[in-house]
Amino acid sequence: MIKYVAGICRHYLKGHTRVFIMILSISTLLITSAGCSSLNDSNEIIGNNTTTNQSKESDTQGIIDQQNDNNSSIIKETKNNQEVILDSSSKDIEGIKEGSSSENTNDGILIDYTTIQPNEAGDIPIVMFHKFTDKYPEGNKDEYLITLEDFEGLLNELYVKKFRLVSMQDFINNEIELSAGYSPVVFTFDDGVSSQFSLVSHEGELQVNPETAVAIMLEFNKKHPDFGLEGTFYIEMGKGESTFAGDGSLNERFDKLINLGFEIGNHTWSHLSLATKNISEAIIKEQLGRNQLEFSKIYDGYKMSSLALPYGEISKNEGIMAQLFEGEYNGVKYENRAVMAVGWCPSVVPWNKKYNSGYVNRVRATSMIPADYDISWWLNNKDFMSRRFVSDGNKSTVVVPEDVMEMVDLERLGDKRLITYKRQ
Repeated sequence: MIKYVAGICRHYLKGHTRVFIMILSISTLLITSAGCSSLNDSNEIIGNNTTTNQSKESDTQGIIDQQNDNNSSIIKETKNNQEVILDSSSKDIEGIKEGSSSENTNDGILIDYTTIQPNEAGDIPIVMFHKFTDKYPEGNKDEYLITLEDFEGLLNELYVKKFRLVSMQDFINNEIELSAGYSPVVFTFDDGVSSQFSLVSHEGELQVNPETAVAIMLEFNKKHPDFGLEGTFYIEMGKGESTFAGDGSLNERFDKLINLGFEIGNHTWSHLSLATKNISEAIIKEQLGRNQLEFSKIYDGYKMSSLALPYGEISKNEGIMAQLFEGEYNGVKYENRAVMAVGWCPSVVPWNKKYNSGYVNRVRATSMIPADYDISWWLNNKDFMSRRFVSDGNKSTVVVPEDVMEMVDLERLGDKRLITYKRQ
């Protein structure tokens, strides 16, 4: 049972205010029509690893403003602290081109921002899955259980609504690369259970069990390869051979999963709550470092780079918090560049000022009984769909409507350039 501290959650829907008493460890979480706030809404980001390219020789500050007037564009680019007005037809302005809508400006195809309406500071759903089944048991009340049929239905809904899978690594590294007009979604799977992924022996060969989530994703990917095949599996090595229980050795299971392109993340050695009363820095190091150590014995050279908090719980102690990001156990170092929460809110991209790498919001999967704030609820929420992350199709630029420009932390953009435009 999750331990909670009371907080107030408000959501404005259809002109009415609905007040929910929500609870979350450490601090309150505020949900409004403008989005979900992180536990730490300050500009100080614990463990944030994006860098600013201050050594770049270019004298361009990287902020460009595009305005449309009678179907013509004016671009304002700041150089040497002086504003230079340029016509958008100038071909020497990198990343700013005027033309018809397109699916991929990385290929040099032109787009019109007012048609695509990119918002690369918008919300990103990180979906949290646990257990899968062929059918719900009678009287099911397990909110973390989803049928394979419903899971496939979710894939279809995401696909139709122009979401595409991105990896946790690309999310953390600010390297989301999608065609113009599409939105990212990240899949995470906790606990290493066999209904997520397992192997079966067929005619002497190990194959992915067809009654698993991974098998559903593989089949969906055959039909819709543009949807992507990504996901991070958060494991506890203390479970030993019961991790992804099935045929084959642990090494064969992990080898198959990783070779399919999936990622492995840290979920502690024994699924221990990190808000336990007598938790200490030594216990944190053992829980995280031992998990990395034992996994390295199975799959040498692989470094887990993100952590999913068991039960979503986390200590208030700053010294203990610091150990979540990096530490050492029995000579083995571990590093987590992002810490995943348990919750009901979409996340934001790391260059958004609200991003907190120490507590990254996740949305739970749909279950038998629809619930407010599960992924299906969000996908049918007009407010969320209007503020979701929408790609401009160019990996070297960050394009946002000018009314949300204040949400972008320029120091986290690295060598990307910020472009703003006026919504029509």
